[in-house]
Amino acid sequence: MQTDKRTGTHAEDRSSRFQAFFLIDEYLNLKNYLYNYRLRKRAVNQLFINEKIGRVLEIGSGISPMITSNHATVYSDISLHAMRTMKKSMPSNAFIVADCKHLPFKEGVFTHAVASEVLEHIPDDRMVLKELCRVLAKQACLVVTVPHKKSYYAADDDLVGHFRRYEISEINSLLTQESFHVKNITKVLGFLERCIMPPAAIAYSLFLKKKSAGKSSLPRKLPRSVSPACALLFNLINMALIAVLWFENIITPLSLSSVIMIKAEKKEHLDVMAVLKMQ
Repeated sequence: MQTDKRTGTHAEDRSSRFQAFFLIDEYLNLKNYLYNYRLRKRAVNQLFINEKIGRVLEIGSGISPMITSNHATVYSDISLHAMRTMKKSMPSNAFIVADCKHLPFKEGVFTHAVASEVLEHIPDDRMVLKELCRVLAKQACLVVTVPHKKSYYAADDDLVGHFRRYEISEINSLLTQESFHVKNITKVLGFLERCIMPPAAIAYSLFLKKKSAGKSSLPRKLPRSVSPACALLFNLINMALIAVLWFENIITPLSLSSVIMIKAEKKEHLDVMAVLKMQ
């Protein structure tokens, strides 16, 4: 059983920790109001504006997909509960419960793939990229977002079960080694996000512990719904944060950003024997 060197916890424990959030009603009700989700979604969709889109695969979408305007999108997540929740709101799309290290698709069937805030949750992130490369067609597009800078690792990373944060050189090298050509790397969130999320994560952890009365760090049941007033207030706070963080992200250097987005293209593999015969 693989152990996380940073925390000493088993990989299976940290992976299942994030899945437990799908059992928390307040998470399900408020998650898609969050500023960081909405800013990531905006950034990803801007990359798709001029793309000739065919069949799209989005892995690890949970209940918060990046691509919602394309009916040819296939969503995949390890959480059955998340896929059932998504199916209710997007009945015309396809939803597959699957491990992203072992995707149940044929080779080369997708023109685009999205892995937003996924790789950091997987002990073997290289295996995920191998699978994405396998199911993507030649010269297909891959869009990835990951948390940036190892020195930024904090309470919020631990709360949601991150195994790592990435340096730019590290994710660039990882993609290159797995047969992707990195076309560009851009900012999604700046430094200010690091001032907001760790304290919020600590407060949320204390809230969960109080609700669970010491029985577990993540209770299986909280109130069935969030009041409309609470949801409205939460939405307004996040809308204000979106405006502030969008501007702050513009002026923050890439080297200090907290979340980065990578657009890569699957390389064409040359048939070495065919090339030799031509010479």
